[in-house]
Amino acid sequence: MSIKQPRVFIEIDEDEQMFWDNELNALRESGEMNMFGAVRELVDSWVDMSENEAKQIFYNWTLTFEE
Repeated sequence: MSIKQPRVFIEIDEDEQMFWDNELNALRESGEMNMFGAVRELVDSWVDMSENEAKQIFYNWTLTFEE
């Protein structure tokens, strides 16, 4: 299954993406939720984050699992 890139591309700084990758990895490892709910979790947990930004962060994170 492949994840589609968000319709609106938002450039995320490499250092910022590394922070989010660590956050998403921790969430994944905790087993607290299905990771397809991670976009909503980011939006709900971070006041200033838009849904489009959360989608881009999640999409970028999924690319770390490509071979």
